[in-house]
Amino acid sequence: MAVPQAIHSFDPLVTAPAAARRFAVATLRSWELDALAETVELLVSEVITNAVVHAETGGSMSMRWIDGVVRVEVTDGGRGAVVARHPGPNEVTGRGMALVESLARQWGVFVPDSSDHKTVWFEVDAQPST
Repeated sequence: MAVPQAIHSFDPLVTAPAAARRFAVATLRSWELDALAETVELLVSEVITNAVVHAETGGSMSMRWIDGVVRVEVTDGGRGAVVARHPGPNEVTGRGMALVESLARQWGVFVPDSSDHKTVWFEVDAQPST
């Protein structure tokens, strides 16, 4: 049986997170995983926003559903560190990866040796909607 997979490319534009959210929700609906839409939509928005704002590049997002888990991978042209910050109450930014850390089953960053890109990934437990 083939693993359900979907791929979306994005440019380094302020509209990229919204387009990626729409793509993610449509993909989950096609897989009958509507119950995950709100969480995945939020996490995709945070990771794509980081790619556009911090890496200042476009890239690609892939989604796979296998063994009861949806895995989202966002690859961009940056090599900078990605960490979950825990800003104080008066800081207006810096909560994105902390949200990913708290809502995802697990997450991480992969930077291949001698590469000019990185992949930020997260996983969310998934069961078909009934």
